[in-house]
Amino acid sequence: MRREYPGIELRLLSAYSGHLQQWLDDGDLDMSLLYNLASTPSLNVRPLLREKLWVVGTASDGLSADKPVTLHEVAAHPVVLARSRARPARAG
Repeated sequence: MRREYPGIELRLLSAYSGHLQQWLDDGDLDMSLLYNLASTPSLNVRPLLREKLWVVGTASDGLSADKPVTLHEVAAHPVVLARSRARPARAG
């Protein structure tokens, strides 16, 4: 790819959607794959695919892959969300 497109630098990053959106707004990224995002004045979006979201718990939680849970049921349990402060390094 470098021979065909010598002026293009391709880097693949993995991060939380909020960080990726911020990096797009800041100009640190040119493109990103995000979820549940509407177009904004600074970003144009296009759906790529639809994906099922899974609730994961212990065996004693009584979850079953063939029985959907409501958001109300999920909200009745503690939820763990990870945070990251990593930022992509700027080229040049």
